[in-house]
Amino acid sequence: MNFSLSFLGGTITATVNGTTFTQTAAAVWDDYPVRFDLGAYSAAPNTGNPPGDSTQVAFGSFSVSH
Repeated sequence: MNFSLSFLGGTITATVNGTTFTQTAAAVWDDYPVRFDLGAYSAAPNTGNPPGDSTQVAFGSFSVSH
């Protein structure tokens, strides 16, 4: 799956596998920075793992709510 997500000029644009969706955000968000994260995050140190060890993440689906 390929996707992109942006927030510019009050418009949220998501493109997933070539299909684009847009949504206008409420004006109250105009003065706030916006950050979108989707992934695997760990606060634990990466000690004891073999060199070159990595994590692979796959999403069957995701949703955003506020």
